[in-house]
Amino acid sequence: MHPIAQELRSAIRHALALGLDTPGALEPLIQLAEPARALGWEALAERIEAVRDTNLAHEDEQAFVMNELVRLWEVSRQIGLRTMPLHRLPETSVSHRPSPGAWLNLDPVPEELWLAFLEGHAPLIVTVPLVRHQIERWEPDEPLDPILIGLSHSITTQAAGERLQALGISALPFLTRMLGARNMMIRIRAWEILLRLHEEGIVPSRRIESHLKKCPPSMPLLRWLKVLGMSPSLPTPEVPLETFISARCAEGWSRSSFRELLRLYRFDLMQLPEDSPLIEEVVTQIHHTGHALERRMELLARLPHPRVTQLLRSIPDLDPHLWALHIEATMDYRLIPRLLKYAAPGDDAIRRAAELGDSLLLPFLRAVDERALQPFGEVARYLAARWRHGSDPIKQKIARQILKGGSGNEGA
Repeated sequence: MHPIAQELRSAIRHALALGLDTPGALEPLIQLAEPARALGWEALAERIEAVRDTNLAHEDEQAFVMNELVRLWEVSRQIGLRTMPLHRLPETSVSHRPSPGAWLNLDPVPEELWLAFLEGHAPLIVTVPLVRHQIERWEPDEPLDPILIGLSHSITTQAAGERLQALGISALPFLTRMLGARNMMIRIRAWEILLRLHEEGIVPSRRIESHLKKCPPSMPLLRWLKVLGMSPSLPTPEVPLETFISARCAEGWSRSSFRELLRLYRFDLMQLPEDSPLIEEVVTQIHHTGHALERRMELLARLPHPRVTQLLRSIPDLDPHLWALHIEATMDYRLIPRLLKYAAPGDDAIRRAAELGDSLLLPFLRAVDERALQPFGEVARYLAARWRHGSDPIKQKIARQILKGGSGNEGA
C-alpha cells in the first residue's frame, strides 16, 4: 500500500480512538495536508484542511468531521490501489468518474487522455471511466480509433465490444475490416463479436464462413466455432490423436514425443471436451516423467486446453514464465491480467505475452522500441502518429520507423 494511504488510515484510527473532542486527536491527520499537496493531490489536501478549520464545539461540525473521516477512509483505499506502473482498477471497477471538482478527484484529468491511457502516465482509475465514456459515445461516422484501442485493451475490450454489438448488422463492415488487423487481440475480439451477433440471429452463417481462413488460432475462439459447427479448416495429422497418445503410453513418453504432440496436435488438443480422458492421460504422463518439477510445469503450461488452464489457476503465486507459455499456447487474452498479478515490469514473460497485442501491457515494457511495438499493430501506429510531433527524440525516431514501415492500418 502507498505510504500516505497507510498514514491516512493510521491518522483516522488515532482520531477515532482518542475521540474528536480530545486535544491533538486530529493532529496526525492535519499533518498529512502538505505531503498530499506535494504529491499533486490538491483535493485531498483541501479536505484535510477543511477538517482542521472546523470548530468541534458545535455538534453539526463534529458530524461534518465524522462524515469527512469516512470519506477519507475510502480515499485511502483508492490510493492503495495505485501500483506502478499500471495503477490498477478496484476489483469492482468504477463505471462513472466523480464530477469535476469533487473531493475524490485526487488526480487531474490528463490533457492527452488516450496517450495517458496507453502509456500508463495516469492511473487507470482516472483514465478508464473517461475512455469508456468516449467508447460508449462513439458513432460509426467517427474515426475508428476509440474502438480499435478499446478492443485491444483488456480493461476496455468488453465496453468496445458492446458498442459494436449494439450496432447490430451495421457493425459488420467494421468487423470485417478488423478481421485483417495486425493486432491479434483486435482480430480475436472482432471474431467474438461476429459470433455473438450470429447467436443473436443478426449475422448469418454464410457471412462468417467466408472469412474462416482468417480465424486466429485462439483456443476459446476455436472451441466456440466448433460448438457452432463452423470450425475453420485445420491441419489433420495422419494418425488420430487418440492413437498417438495410446502408442506413446505403451512405449513410454520422451521429451521429443511431447514436442511432437504439441507440434502435430495443437488444434486437436484445444478442441477436446473439458472432461476428456485424453487430456487427463497427457497430464498424468507429464507428472510421471523423470523431469525436474520446473520442466514438468513447462510441459504442462504448453498444453492448450481448459483443464490445464484450471490447474494453473489453482496454483498460488504461479511463475509468470509459465503463464506466458500458456498464453502463447492458448492465445487467450483473458489470462493476461492474471499474468500481471505475478510479473514485474520488464519481465521477459510480459514481452512474450505482448505478442498477443494486449495494450494493457504497454506500460510494462521495459524499453519502448519498434520491435516491442510491432505486435500492437494499429495501436502502435496510433502512438507513432502522436509521437512524431512530440518532444521526445527517441519516440520521434520510433514513430518514423513505424509509420514508414506501414501496418495495415484499419483506423488510426
